[in-house]
Amino acid sequence: DTDLVAWLDADDFLPPDTLTLRRQAFAADPSLEMLVGLNRIWDVDTGEETVFPRPPVDAGYFESGLLSRQNLPHTNVLTFRRSALARIGAFNRRFRTAEDLDLWVRAWVQLRWAFVPEVLSVQRTGSYPS
Repeated sequence: DTDLVAWLDADDFLPPDTLTLRRQAFAADPSLEMLVGLNRIWDVDTGEETVFPRPPVDAGYFESGLLSRQNLPHTNVLTFRRSALARIGAFNRRFRTAEDLDLWVRAWVQLRWAFVPEVLSVQRTGSYPS
């Protein structure tokens, strides 16, 4: 679907059916502008796993998570309607750091978003062959 935009870091991967899940969420709600899901962080050395953001990801999430810089979503679990992203703009190239936080803040306050409690991406940590 060219109407949707998502990112994937080179060292991360998408679980099966994540793209189908994302498309279905947008098809079910034509007014949806941003979808947020869960990111599984997997340490390939220890096998330890954690999941972020931790629910609740609700109306109070902006203040409780984003502004305190805790329980942050990974960029890989954000999916945007292309028109909504065009309206708010993507990453600000003037920032050397925290460009993701800038995008999150703008998106959360300007877009109609929904949270799905599904793992939409997996982030690998530890040492692994490239």
